[in-house]
Amino acid sequence: MSIFSGFKKSSLHLILNISNFSIDAVLVEFDEKHGDKVIEIEKSRQLIPEGHSAPHEMFNYSVSRALIKILEDFQKEAARKKEKIKSCLVVFSAPWYDAQTHIIRIKKGEQFTFSKNIFQDALKQKTLKNGDSLKFIENVIMKVLLNGYEIKNPFGKKAKTAELFIYTGAITKQTHAKVINLIKEFLNLEDHQISLRTFPIVALQTLRDFFDFGPCSLLIDFGPEITELILIKDRHIEEISSFNKGSGAIARRIASAMKIDIKEAEYALKRRRSGALEDSLAKKINAVIDKAQSEWNKDFNNALNSVEKDHNLPQNVFLLSQNPIFDISPPKFKKVVKLSHEALSHNFSLAKDGINFNNYNIHLLLEMLYLKNKAGNR
Repeated sequence: MSIFSGFKKSSLHLILNISNFSIDAVLVEFDEKHGDKVIEIEKSRQLIPEGHSAPHEMFNYSVSRALIKILEDFQKEAARKKEKIKSCLVVFSAPWYDAQTHIIRIKKGEQFTFSKNIFQDALKQKTLKNGDSLKFIENVIMKVLLNGYEIKNPFGKKAKTAELFIYTGAITKQTHAKVINLIKEFLNLEDHQISLRTFPIVALQTLRDFFDFGPCSLLIDFGPEITELILIKDRHIEEISSFNKGSGAIARRIASAMKIDIKEAEYALKRRRSGALEDSLAKKINAVIDKAQSEWNKDFNNALNSVEKDHNLPQNVFLLSQNPIFDISPPKFKKVVKLSHEALSHNFSLAKDGINFNNYNIHLLLEMLYLKNKAGNR
């Protein structure tokens, strides 16, 4: 036996994306020597039958069962590989979280040294206003102005005034406890091996490394259940607006209108994209989609108007969408960059051939890219 046989050549990392009607997951195997190289990916999906409609709803029995099934499956997969899952990244999509960019202003009569203690005290006062029910999983400094000027490394610098732009992401304490405890129970991980994030910050921190957002851009996330508008200024999240319409809702409407189950509806949409539907069926489905398009446009314009009340809208738009069913290129913007599978997947380095990134949910693909960047920076 080689003296090197005891060293692991790869490491397993689990990503969980929790949305309102499903939990999607991938188990990614990275090359341990070259931390950003992907060796293999296993995926799983569990539906949440009745859905989840608000961030303060309870993490109920059906959500727990969906998470447990995924954790059981991947624990068995790790055992089959004779390895242990090294880390778990949990990404909450809307409507599971509350998120906001806060502007905290500090003004004193004389010069003071901006320290981490001053930052923590200011943040504590802001988060305490949200009550005892929330657990803050993210407090990300977007930018800091000292005496009116942006400073990249503000700690230790002297100033009379400070403005802090801080993105906070929160979930309920009950959801936090349930997710952490189940992951620890099934995967035997420690706290430092578990990361909880909200989707907007994962999207921003990943995409800005590969795309030029310019001074101001709008990221439209046309997700399975929710459409989110994320206004990005100077590489930080300025505002988020969302509404409850996504691609999954259209499949359910088709299933209801045609009295078929959801899998049949999804298959019909897939055939429609490839032009394989017979004319009579295509006509019925197109009628449902046309109505959904009209309703989506109305809700999108309302969400856009809420952003426009306090901000000048940018001319550049980045669109994140999994197989768009209808046209979601807003006419009032000059440039719309579609973040496709192809646009994201070429940023991966593969340890071997045979991985087709088109097989994965585009949100999971983005989260894999986020994890890959973390692995490569270890």
